[in-house]
Amino acid sequence: MDYEANNYEPQSDEPLTWLSWEYYKRADDYPYESIFSTRLGTLPKKQLPLPLPAGLVHSRPQAEVHTKAAELQRLYPEQIWDVVAPTDWEGLFHYFDAYDTYMLGPKFLVDVLRYVVGRNEQAQKQMVEECKRAALEWILSNQRM
Repeated sequence: MDYEANNYEPQSDEPLTWLSWEYYKRADDYPYESIFSTRLGTLPKKQLPLPLPAGLVHSRPQAEVHTKAAELQRLYPEQIWDVVAPTDWEGLFHYFDAYDTYMLGPKFLVDVLRYVVGRNEQAQKQMVEECKRAALEWILSNQRM
């Protein structure tokens, strides 16, 4: 799956992944801060109420992924560069608490994180190219004839 910023689209043919109640109950067992949900640890993790509320339905997943990623970048401009795509469902708890994971949907949040990672990789490549170009220009303008 290609998650580069310019051509990323959530895969609509992927089945929705519904995680068990046990997954959400175990959220506090992990030592992760849920940095985005807790505003970098300044707020406590939110608990899921019982009965469980209805989660959000994403009617425009690609646009919503882009919007959520832009919101995270605006709110956490330094931390966004350290985002890594989770390799398992529990990895979401690095960034989001059980409440946000449930309400927004784990698959949606994975898509957001993958999109952020793709944008970061693209920006880093662009920065490297700009540095190379600037260095070459400096070398050429400072050569002695």
